[in-house]
Amino acid sequence: MSLKIRDKQKVKILSQDKVGVNRVFITGSSGSGKSTLLRALSNVARGEIEFPVRYVSRQLRKDDDLNENAFLGFDEFPASYNSSKLEFFWPKFLPTETVLYGFGPCSGRSIVYGCNNEFLLNRKSITSRTPILDEGVVVHVACAQSVREERLGSRYQGQAVPKEEFNYRIAANDGVDASISGLADVVVDNSDGDIRVIAQRLAFELFGSMKRG
Repeated sequence: MSLKIRDKQKVKILSQDKVGVNRVFITGSSGSGKSTLLRALSNVARGEIEFPVRYVSRQLRKDDDLNENAFLGFDEFPASYNSSKLEFFWPKFLPTETVLYGFGPCSGRSIVYGCNNEFLLNRKSITSRTPILDEGVVVHVACAQSVREERLGSRYQGQAVPKEEFNYRIAANDGVDASISGLADVVVDNSDGDIRVIAQRLAFELFGSMKRG
């Protein structure tokens, strides 16, 4: 397990001399440990960081965390954006459909968004009134493919998850870490180790008011 700050200058500028980064976008493939990192950050933050609910246009799955995801119809995304219910949203292009993801406006000083790989891969298709990627730090959670397969297998064990969906989640992100890691500002390798240690260091590096616990 490791944490590498690729764009130290951007992190330094956005951290405002250790006041803390305002926006952090976390990306990662299914099974990489992205949600685990979000929960670990929440424990470290002790209420100092806001974790907004992510809106998604597909029907929620059994393994979706309702504290992290909420359903919003595909046709409702543009109207919600125009009415300022959504601050920004982006597409995920699947073989049979396009799924939209987005977040509403937040007023917190420090905000962490649980995104996905497509937030970076489809960055030119992000709908936002401001250059959202320039306003925050992107943290990508990378993970060895074999570890992802094992984690997803454990997650879906005993659940009625179609084999096609399981295989798609594995295959769709095979090898994607290499390309996305080159776009992210910070890269976390979560193939092994204790994610809580990484969460503490990440909070220390990005949110200067927090002390190592």
